[in-house]
Amino acid sequence: MGPDMGTPNRTSILDNIETTLTGITTANGYKTDVTTVERVLKTWDEVGSEQYPWLGFLAGIATPEYQPGNLMRMILPFTLFGHINEPSSTKSDALSDLEDDLIAALNADQTRGDYAVSTTIKTIMSDDGDPDSDEGSKGGSGTIVMEIEIVYMRTTASS
Repeated sequence: MGPDMGTPNRTSILDNIETTLTGITTANGYKTDVTTVERVLKTWDEVGSEQYPWLGFLAGIATPEYQPGNLMRMILPFTLFGHINEPSSTKSDALSDLEDDLIAALNADQTRGDYAVSTTIKTIMSDDGDPDSDEGSKGGSGTIVMEIEIVYMRTTASS
């Protein structure tokens, strides 16, 4: 039910999320320069040191709500991981900046380019930086996890 009727809304929404997250840079007015965005969830240890700050996201299981007129209201949850690599003295600030940037970016267009009805951040969790993680080869870790819900409409027919 979005602008391009040949592409399923779910695909267009996920493409929009990836583009939105890739746009988190200081040149675009944010506090963070995101280096890598992937459609996969990785632990901090799985991310290469040159990839920080790293963002990954993965769509969950969509819940359909059938509507009159062969329509379906789809509720699509997805999980977003953000990993940083900062010295312990700046981890908390870097995580706060990343959280602020993610909230701003995800709310800048809640319709995901007119493919969605809404985008809602449901939960935000952070380890606020592990003070004991400065030991390894990559330095200090910091992780933020967000649970987000996107509602969109579709027909019961194939697009």
